[in-house]
Amino acid sequence: MTLVPRFVDEKIGDHWAVDNTPESFSSLMQHITTTTRFKPHFERALSDWRLYSKPEGLIVADIGAGVAWSSAVMALRPEIKKVYVVEPSKNRLNCAEAVAKHFGAPREKLVFIDGTFEKPNVPEKVDIVSLCASIHHCWDKEIPNLFENIRNLLMSKESLVLLSNEHYVNRFYSVKKILGWIKHFPNRKFELSTPPDPWSGEHVRFKHELDRIFEREGFAVDYFPLEGNLCARDEKWRWRDRLFWTYYYAILHLKE
Repeated sequence: MTLVPRFVDEKIGDHWAVDNTPESFSSLMQHITTTTRFKPHFERALSDWRLYSKPEGLIVADIGAGVAWSSAVMALRPEIKKVYVVEPSKNRLNCAEAVAKHFGAPREKLVFIDGTFEKPNVPEKVDIVSLCASIHHCWDKEIPNLFENIRNLLMSKESLVLLSNEHYVNRFYSVKKILGWIKHFPNRKFELSTPPDPWSGEHVRFKHELDRIFEREGFAVDYFPLEGNLCARDEKWRWRDRLFWTYYYAILHLKE
């Protein structure tokens, strides 16, 4: 497997570079609560009644966990007894201990793992696989391996996958692309398709493309669209986001 350049010895943004100082944590919290709405959107997904619990507590694999703020939020919940923090970026993973400490997450609940979509390296079965703002970084060619790993990780038929802080585009986005293609057709510098960004691996996917992926990989999916934008942008961009993008979280179950 080849990681995209963003996650190979990357220089992470200042808002992710958390250490033991309160200032660094304040920068992270500003980013995930105000600059973006990552944290409240993630907490809304976690509060969904469809996420089951069991007396002995849930085991979670947080794949593509970044600096582990989402893992820390999950570790604070009493119904969760262990979170595997899976992340390929060593520079992000190096911040994870400090992030967990700032959140006050129980350290004994967290297991930090150098892992990827293709090799998550989680040593046991889990009740929930969480992908928070990460599946859009997964190359199409790696999707089958990712879901093979997910199927192998899930403990039972009640186990599930939680996708959060994600988005899909709609037919208005297609119209925009076609008009752009017509405009730039004479010099042929515009591609009608939307390839993944080569630096970050970010994919722009339509809902029907996601449906096809989940169907092919043997999962039933329930989408829960979110009101408003995921990121707080200038007002001039907000109309565009509302028109072309839908932000959502989704719960996936293995089909019978």
